[in-house]
Amino acid sequence: MKTILSVILFLLSVTISNSNDNYKNIFSFGVSAGTLFNYHNADFNSFPGIYNCGTYENNSNFRFLGNIVLNYRLLNNIELFTGLVLADRSVDLSYDELLRIYDSFEDKLIDVTNRYNLDATLNNIEISFGLKYLIANNFIDGPLKLISATKIYIPIQSKYIQTKKAVSPSGHVLDINGQQVLEYQMATGTIENRYSPGIGFLIGFQNYLTIGEDKYFTQELSLDYCFTDIVQNTNWQHYSINLLLGFNFEFHRNDEEIQSTDITQTKAPVLDSATIIPVFRDTLNPKIMLEKIYTDFHIEQGYKLLCNSPKISSIFFDTNSSKIPDKYLNFDTTLTPYDDPVNLHHNILYDMLEILNRKPEAKIYISAISSGDENNRMKLTSERINSVKTFLINNGIDSDRIKQKKSITRSNEAYSSGFEENQRVDIDIDGVLLTNFVSKNYEDNVVGYSKIELDTNDIIFPKKIKVVDNYKSFSTLNADLYSKYIIPSEEYNDTLKYSIDYLHSIKIDTSIVLNKENMSIKYKDLQVDQFLAVLTFDYNSDLLSNDSKATLEEMVSFLPENINIIISGSADSSGSDMRNQELTYRRAKNAKSFIQNRAKNKAIHIVVTEDTFRYSNSSPVGRFLNRSIRLKLQKED
Repeated sequence: MKTILSVILFLLSVTISNSNDNYKNIFSFGVSAGTLFNYHNADFNSFPGIYNCGTYENNSNFRFLGNIVLNYRLLNNIELFTGLVLADRSVDLSYDELLRIYDSFEDKLIDVTNRYNLDATLNNIEISFGLKYLIANNFIDGPLKLISATKIYIPIQSKYIQTKKAVSPSGHVLDINGQQVLEYQMATGTIENRYSPGIGFLIGFQNYLTIGEDKYFTQELSLDYCFTDIVQNTNWQHYSINLLLGFNFEFHRNDEEIQSTDITQTKAPVLDSATIIPVFRDTLNPKIMLEKIYTDFHIEQGYKLLCNSPKISSIFFDTNSSKIPDKYLNFDTTLTPYDDPVNLHHNILYDMLEILNRKPEAKIYISAISSGDENNRMKLTSERINSVKTFLINNGIDSDRIKQKKSITRSNEAYSSGFEENQRVDIDIDGVLLTNFVSKNYEDNVVGYSKIELDTNDIIFPKKIKVVDNYKSFSTLNADLYSKYIIPSEEYNDTLKYSIDYLHSIKIDTSIVLNKENMSIKYKDLQVDQFLAVLTFDYNSDLLSNDSKATLEEMVSFLPENINIIISGSADSSGSDMRNQELTYRRAKNAKSFIQNRAKNKAIHIVVTEDTFRYSNSSPVGRFLNRSIRLKLQKED
């Protein structure tokens, strides 16, 4: 203890004597919770209140551990910390008693085993004082630190239950006051004479993962050892392996508290086309030096083949409910036609409205299905149809355009997933391709690469440097910042602007003028690498729908020569693996035959393969999407 205090006093003196060094004192606050695995060595030569003392074995398991810690940075790589810990040191101890007794029934001596169990509840408040040493500044995605501390253990709960149990041989019982039992409680009470406080030591590692400015997700693995026995005059020691997960928040000193005579400036000129405007909020030390900015920009023009994400034209209701779920009634304006189809499904009612308003001659057909009690099915079916119809009418659709359609495909209710899927309304719009749409999109983009080189040798926390530009969100500078830009030409304004910020203390604003008129133009062949068509099928069916056939015909019409079409498929979680595999193969084979029939005059190559991709089977939308085949395009080398 004296040694640790001496080290702390020495480090404090070093901190004071080096108050002008290139670092900022930082406080940080951390909270964490996790588990510990207790190990106990117990040989009870004297323990008031229990019987048959002896050497107990540890039968412990994982227990709870919670921690609040305050850190203070002394030097660039050393921190002081103090922590308050709530620890469950409870343990289940046991030892076996081997006896030889006379069996009057067998008329012989037999060996028997009785087991003594001691279930000890031991909860502590623990206070730690220690040091953290920075081993690596960027281990994975944040600092890695070695931690060591002295610990003080203060008991807050100490009680026990002692039992005795007949273990072997089979049929062996205990005779307690004339009653034969397999197990009985020998003693219970409070554990007296606990050391308070106990003294111990902790050593381990702590890793930080950056999750935001001055915020970290922490992981700690440590060994905790108590020098003192749990109970006075008893040989009962313990130690534990601890795993903690938590969060750490840093607090920096205000800029005004840091004074320096050095002036931050750029070290070397940049490109001729760049105008550098350094803006300094303070003449601070440490300093960031902007060395160079490299750029390579040009214009790319060409076409890209894309396919909309599939739409599941069903509304899934809650069991025994005809109310349209809220997720369908809140339109998400941030989604695009190429986003995740599970998320897109929430907009399905508004997609229908958009189509019906765009095509005033189109009619809508509604069919419904219900599961559960047979007497309630017809009532629910009618109410669900009326709910969807009322929504459409309230949003301006003429009731004469809404028709009821009786045919619908039921899912297998032998599976719970099938029961859930049969709580729905299906919607079709006459003469409209709803599920997919293949498009040849023209693109005119400013494409470029930029690299910023900074001299950050004097910076203690280089990962705290933030770089913001006028086209992309800010990013952390790990080393040199390397960015790729794809900017629509109509959005490009001939200027790149960067703002480099370090802990709100050093700020450099930089502008680079790159005129679009001076850029070279590159014309690209039809791009197909981002094309993905997902064609869905009815339950237990391998027949291509009219929408799927239309999608394949559109795709074939756009295809250039020498294209590979990769077809893969999946099925939902209802049914056996063998049936699903066979069904998936038939779906892919039917699509292949259809494409070959439509593309007789084109040099294309079709490959049917397996695909490990699956949407989540936890929702009916995901399962509907998994009844599908996926088509990707690839140019031949």
